[in-house]
Amino acid sequence: MRMDRRAGDAVLTAERAVAPLLLTFDVSWSDTSPMAAIKDEFGAEPLSFLALFVSPLADFYGIVADAKRFFPDVDVAACTTAGEISAVGYDEGRIVAVGFPHKGFATTSLLIEDLKDLSP
Repeated sequence: MRMDRRAGDAVLTAERAVAPLLLTFDVSWSDTSPMAAIKDEFGAEPLSFLALFVSPLADFYGIVADAKRFFPDVDVAACTTAGEISAVGYDEGRIVAVGFPHKGFATTSLLIEDLKDLSP
């Protein structure tokens, strides 16, 4: 809270931090522990879903394993990219994370088996 003085009267002004609808962060594929950096950036915010867009330069399976370790109760979807959209625009060699906070999203993951057998 902040105290403003106007014409001799004390006026209390509440300053409320508005939580972002989505959490986003990108880290270099060569970071020694990219998922630890993402977890550190997102903090303790409970997530419903985490989307990872992973540079093909990164160890994809290692990133996914680390995501499960750092975000054990979160549905995670990950894919490789042909280039990433990061905080600076088009980029390469990045791992981009988009977190969907639990307080704003309810998600469920569904495995579609034998996808190749589905007709368009």
